[in-house]
Amino acid sequence: MEHLLSTQSVDGLVEEMPKPEERGQRMFLHSSFPWKKHNWQQFMQFSRKSTIALADLLYQQGRWGKALRMAAYAARFDMSAASGCLRAHFLQVCGDIHGQLARTYAEWERQAEQYDECNPVMLKIFKFLSQREESEEDIPTEYEWAVRFLHDIEANLTVSVRAYQEALSKDDVDEVEMELLRKRHGNSLNELGSFYMHKATATMTVQGDACDETSLHPIWKQSFACFERGIDVFQSTHDNVNVALLTANCGRLMRGFARSMSSSDGKLQAKECDAYKKAIEYYQKALDLLGKANKSKRLRAVSPTGVNVSELKESVTWELSTTYFTLACLLQEATPLELMERDQVEKTIADYMNRAVQVLDLQASSARLPIYQYRAATAHHRLASMYHNLLRDSANEHRSKQLRLLAESHYQKAKHHFVPDEHPLEFLRIQLEQVALCEFLMQGAPLRATKNLIDALDHLVACLPALVAIQRRFKEADSEAEAFEKEALKLTQLFIARLQFTLLGLNKALSSLKKKSKEDTVKQLKADYASSLRLAVGADKSVDPLIDFVSALVQTSSILKTH
Repeated sequence: MEHLLSTQSVDGLVEEMPKPEERGQRMFLHSSFPWKKHNWQQFMQFSRKSTIALADLLYQQGRWGKALRMAAYAARFDMSAASGCLRAHFLQVCGDIHGQLARTYAEWERQAEQYDECNPVMLKIFKFLSQREESEEDIPTEYEWAVRFLHDIEANLTVSVRAYQEALSKDDVDEVEMELLRKRHGNSLNELGSFYMHKATATMTVQGDACDETSLHPIWKQSFACFERGIDVFQSTHDNVNVALLTANCGRLMRGFARSMSSSDGKLQAKECDAYKKAIEYYQKALDLLGKANKSKRLRAVSPTGVNVSELKESVTWELSTTYFTLACLLQEATPLELMERDQVEKTIADYMNRAVQVLDLQASSARLPIYQYRAATAHHRLASMYHNLLRDSANEHRSKQLRLLAESHYQKAKHHFVPDEHPLEFLRIQLEQVALCEFLMQGAPLRATKNLIDALDHLVACLPALVAIQRRFKEADSEAEAFEKEALKLTQLFIARLQFTLLGLNKALSSLKKKSKEDTVKQLKADYASSLRLAVGADKSVDPLIDFVSALVQTSSILKTH
């Protein structure tokens, strides 16, 4: 631009021009100056192309404020006379800039300063074109909406969506550029939909119970509409990966909508349950799409959003598992008997919990494996507790047997995933529940009391690694130490109480047998019971005496199991 101005004096040209009120363009387009008309058209075409190219370059350099200002200059070079392809490129650059500004709101102040900077060369050009000093804000209204600097995330995203949409409506755009524009359009719709979704979620978090669900409905609808439009766009490009991404976002939206439907009394509502089921459908559909993309080898394609497909698949899988788990927990904790029969509720809980585990790959060497294992352990623990409680209320012998087997099976599966060193409290809690199960079975079958007591002792002795881990955590100070210590003290005190009860019961049961072969074992049990009465975990939080005592019981437990 500077070279152009230096080779042909602007001031000289201005002196030769007549000075009516009309703009310079009309003079050059006068029929008596055909060569000037041609030169004018060439000049304007060159100006449009160069300023758009400069705006694109500045955008790529991360100077988005300057880029948007350059786009504003381009808009003043009579964009209505530009080709459809050039106008599409101009709108694409504007969409890119506004999309980036929406993502980098922390830099708005610096970018706004760049946008407000005057370019003296461009001012001279516009002075020449109009024969008067024009304001930097003098932008043709056709594209004024696209080149204004906006200090609002939603506004920037909305402009970005509109810019891509209008670019797609232009003629003379080749198919390759058209496909890139469609993907940009789809990505911008995804970002706008995500913005509305996060806005609704944040409102729920801030307002809590005072949040009015009716005020959130329009926001959820805006979000859903953006995701649906984005899905349509990506389907037109046969981009299964991005269709899966937006479909998964619909699942997230439905989970958020379900939470907004929850009642203050904690009871599961029909609309809430339906929303969770809809979320499950979206997640399953997203996984199906990713599976199709994998088979068609389109999984390797790199989308403009930079989607990591393996991470996306893991994320969708985890969210599907979470949705199953959440719905099962809600059914378990707030059983909606007005929605379904009790037997149906139990079957549904078991089905959702099992699905929550089945969708996870517990054999993969993924960074998510620890949380997968924790989810599986928690799900099995909840199922075991459910069957345990149902067993206590069962009066049918055959059903009681089935419930006992189910409870024991799920307790074993839960312990398999709850490693004592990493989750000592959870492991200890499961073992104590199994002890309680043995005590309950002992009441219903006096003849098997001794076996149940031996099983109970075996469960208690198996807690040794968890007790060691608890003692180690007591010695380590961290931010969660207080909550851990409070729960650990409660469980260890319960552990001691159940240990004393089990040892006393074994003493009575074996003493009544009056067998000489068991005299030594009875004496040892009596000594162990007497020692257990002195056990305590007090203010010093020392579990060492309890650890030593349980270590000594390991041999006694082994002897009892062989008798």
